[in-house]
Amino acid sequence: MLKKAFSKFKLMFSIPYRVLLGIVIVWHIVQWALGIEFNYRITIATLIVDITVTILLFNWLTYFFAQFVLPIHKPQERKEIYTRIKDFKSGKRGPILFIKNGQVVEHENEINKKGLGVLVLDTASAVVLRTDANIVGAVGPGIRFTKKNEYIIKSVNPKTNKLESIGVDLRTQWRFLGLPPDYKLPNPNSSGYQRALLEMEKLRGQTAGLTRDGFDVYAYISIRFRIKRDEKK
Repeated sequence: MLKKAFSKFKLMFSIPYRVLLGIVIVWHIVQWALGIEFNYRITIATLIVDITVTILLFNWLTYFFAQFVLPIHKPQERKEIYTRIKDFKSGKRGPILFIKNGQVVEHENEINKKGLGVLVLDTASAVVLRTDANIVGAVGPGIRFTKKNEYIIKSVNPKTNKLESIGVDLRTQWRFLGLPPDYKLPNPNSSGYQRALLEMEKLRGQTAGLTRDGFDVYAYISIRFRIKRDEKK
């Protein structure tokens, strides 16, 4: 209960003009307790001026320092990050995600936020954004400011059976099919021999076939590919 009350108190004075208002109230309570006279009109006028200046100065400083949060250069990008910092303070922000080597790095429940968000993609990553109604498009390396209700396409991970965001790894990829030439079976007397034998037959069956003469043959296939951007665009 005490922790909850402290959290509310902290939230109340997390905004500069509230801090200023609290200081003025405390100061006048002290003056009243000590019997010091003060003019209400002057106090109210001074308070209004102080709050106005505080709000303007606070917003300007937030806008100024916002440009150093991310490596941005354009004026429009400064406005975008400033807007998201304001949303962050109010708790209405969207997802803030980092995509590294095609893997979406996120905090718990971060991906479920629906406000204005930010995606930071390294040079080896890309994602596809969508809304509930349509596909927005692909996003490559760099910084992308997402709009409300935009999110990364999701799919069920067969390993965890959970819905996860999908990233694309832009690095050179290798895929293998068939039984590797260096595949070795363990000792026949070991406990894992039967399992390894079944695995060998499974891999071999991926590319196995019969020739016209009835010979059983199989191959080991390796595929190397990479997603490249069209240089003409």
